[in-house]
Parts: sequence; C-alpha cells; structure tokens
Amino acid sequence: SRSATADERRAFGVLLGELVRSSLEPWTEAWPRLRADPLGRADALDEGEARWLFEEHCRAQEARSRKRFEEALEERLLRVGAEDAEGALEALRADAAVAAVPEEWRQEWWQEWQRKRSEDRGAKRARET
Repeated sequence: SRSATADERRAFGVLLGELVRSSLEPWTEAWPRLRADPLGRADALDEGEARWLFEEHCRAQEARSRKRFEEALEERLLRVGAEDAEGALEALRADAAVAAVPEEWRQEWWQEWQRKRSEDRGAKRARET
C-alpha cells in the first residue's frame, strides 16, 4: 500500500480538527466516524498512519489545554493576589478552558505549576542574595 501524500495527510488533519474535539476520545470510537467522512479524507491513509496522526492530534490538543489552563491560572492569580493560589484554582473551575480539562489532569498540572512556581521563586531569591 502506498503512503499518503502531504496533501492527503493535511486533509485528514482538518478532518481530525472537525470531528475529534476531545483528546480523551478513544481511537476505537473515532476511527469509524473518520472513515465515514463523505469527502473521503480518511481513505488515502492506512489505519496505522491514521492512528498515528490521530494520536498526534490528541497530544497537541492536550498541550493546548494545558497552556490555556496555565494562562488562566496566571491571569486569575494576578486578579486575586499572587499568594491566594488555592483560591485561584477554585475560581478557575468556572473557566470554560479549565472546565474542559479532566479533574485528574487539573490536579497534576496544578501540582507541577506549584512546583515550578516554587523553584522560580527560590531561584529569584538566590539571585537577589
């Protein structure tokens, strides 16, 4: 079987953007819907290549979600005061960009963000002394 062209892969990427809105959607649920595309944008790809592109799409979606989460958290901290991080996280639950993120990810990202913030403050104090 031949490899899909760059244009065919791009067309499939557009299809992924149209149909796969959640990075949590399982491949087994997405693939039949992708194959049913009336424009046939999945036809030129074998299932292995399509799955790889699907997984890349989901990773990119997760990265965008994480970035939006961190930006929303930083913005909220500026509004409520830099030291009220717990209050900022609680207030973020109403933010649409954050609400779309699974709770497990929010907790993981929150802990990583706090760790990074603590390291940044420690480095700043070290530079000041």
